[in-house]
Amino acid sequence: MAKPPSSTEGFFQTLPTILPQVTLQEHPSASNKPGTTNFKNTSDDVALARILALHLPSSETKPIRTIHQLSRRALDPEVLAHATDAEINHPVLRSHTTFGQENRVDPLWTANGWKALKLIGQQEGIITTAYDTNITTWNRRIQSFALNFVWSSTGTMTGCPMAMTDGAAKLLLSHRDDEDEGQVGRARVLKESYARLISSDASKVWTSGQWMTERAGGSDVSGTETVARHLTDEELATAASQGRDLDAHGLPLGPWTIDGFKWFSSATDSEMSMLLAQSPKGLSLFYAPMRRKLVQADTNASELNGIRIQRLKNKVGTKALPTAELELKGMRAWLVGQEGKGVKEISTILNLTRLYTASGAVAGWSRGMQVCRAYSKVRKVRGGLLQDNKLHLRWMAAETVKYHAAVHFSFFGVALLGASEQGWEDVVKNTNASNLIPKDPTQSAKGEGGDTTSPDASSAQAIPLRP
Repeated sequence: MAKPPSSTEGFFQTLPTILPQVTLQEHPSASNKPGTTNFKNTSDDVALARILALHLPSSETKPIRTIHQLSRRALDPEVLAHATDAEINHPVLRSHTTFGQENRVDPLWTANGWKALKLIGQQEGIITTAYDTNITTWNRRIQSFALNFVWSSTGTMTGCPMAMTDGAAKLLLSHRDDEDEGQVGRARVLKESYARLISSDASKVWTSGQWMTERAGGSDVSGTETVARHLTDEELATAASQGRDLDAHGLPLGPWTIDGFKWFSSATDSEMSMLLAQSPKGLSLFYAPMRRKLVQADTNASELNGIRIQRLKNKVGTKALPTAELELKGMRAWLVGQEGKGVKEISTILNLTRLYTASGAVAGWSRGMQVCRAYSKVRKVRGGLLQDNKLHLRWMAAETVKYHAAVHFSFFGVALLGASEQGWEDVVKNTNASNLIPKDPTQSAKGEGGDTTSPDASSAQAIPLRP
């Protein structure tokens, strides 16, 4: 008679081993020239490796090395513990103090794991890389999005504030040469904010939110009810005399005051936000710090900048991310761009966050496929490994083909963004994608049968591109 199983005896499933998505092997050269590299045949995610080989010059190993390193850090047990903490200990709203007074100082609590994951992503250069002007010989966006790709699944939903931060940085970069234009101190504030958004220094780095959606919802924001009013000189002088003219970081507060209700705020724990509000000339874009100096003896104390968090959202799949409904009353802000052109301005953020949405989706798909491959190597079915089961292989093959198509298409969009930012001659010409991405954006890429040196590019159909 067989021995009955117990909590310590009987069958125990062999645990699968998840491999890093990208593995770079460098082979030293006998001469003083750089050695050869191999990562297409050694990486667990073959599609991602092929994409990197397609869009990055073969002579550059530094970007691959950073992705190689983050692929490993993303699977570090100590780092994964942060993800577990963030997913178990969800954000908490403490709207009132013990004695029932409105809590304007620290109403939002997030897990230490969430904070650690955000910081790791920042320090690894997910945002910084995209704006590093010292990188001139390869596509910064490909490296940046690949870093985010291998980090995304471990980073829980920290990809959301990363996307908003990247979008805000790109927007502020386009206004870096703007004068104050009647808003004294604005140029200084925008330049300082941009520097903090793209930093990887833990002591100064910021994230940004984006507040657009209101109760009516939908993509048509013309019905935005939140309103902005320019303060009078007398009101500004009074606020300054009372010490209510600085944000939490000592930067001047804007001359606009905003009142309204935002149904959905992304990255509510950020240091700043870009938001839409109705001004006398129409829907406009504003920059607002999350916190302002608190007028009291402690000069370092701060409170929310006219913001009341009404409640946190309880959404499937994003529970670690603090998203909320916000009531705005007297929120001080700066007008960014031309008044009445808010939709045009915020589109800069939206276009970039859409790429993050696509990339994040296929990144989750990639991790899921990794788990499937690893599990099939240790799980036995009918006396054989799952990886040898024809029915399972048929499903895996079909899923792999769809994944490869999706991830290539996602990174094609990323490559186009990088080429538009840095120039075709600098980041496309010396890559295998030179025949896939046209030098003239009004023309089509070379299709099948064209003059090409890239196997990946030669199989592509002609794709019409427009500026």
